[in-house]
Amino acid sequence: MGDRPNRTPDDHQPPDGHTTPIGHQHPGGYGSVPDDHTASPGPEAPAGRLRRITKSTEAAYAVLLAAGIALPFAQAVPWLAENGPALGRLLDELFATRISSFFGWDVIVTVVALLFTVTVVDTSLTRAQRTLTVLASLLGASVGLPLYLLLRQRNLRLTATRPPPHA
Repeated sequence: MGDRPNRTPDDHQPPDGHTTPIGHQHPGGYGSVPDDHTASPGPEAPAGRLRRITKSTEAAYAVLLAAGIALPFAQAVPWLAENGPALGRLLDELFATRISSFFGWDVIVTVVALLFTVTVVDTSLTRAQRTLTVLASLLGASVGLPLYLLLRQRNLRLTATRPPPHA
């Protein structure tokens, strides 16, 4: 550890030894997210390759969304059929042990962070997409997060492949 060069907190040290300020993309793809928070493939990447990558990413998010609906609800529906909408009992069982409390709080904090991101931070979603994501998040993080990522990725693809407006 003593052989590491002294750096300021604003510097990032990629493996090749060049210093890149945080917030800037290193030319080799190593480093933090660019300042504009876009995932640009660079000028050398063909548009067809971008569409294929983006479509496969959208497909992956769609699979995660399907799993995020099917797997949790395979457990929730029988519980609801047996217990009804008993919120008190649900909370008692959710926080019955330390490990179940861990997962309960993990999901609650994730949903709150997702709701904050969707409603305050991210401006890439339309109002209808934002509303749909908020409603899906109320079903759980396993539904809301993949849906948000799917919609966001689709919007990025559509804006990347749309021709620029004529000036």
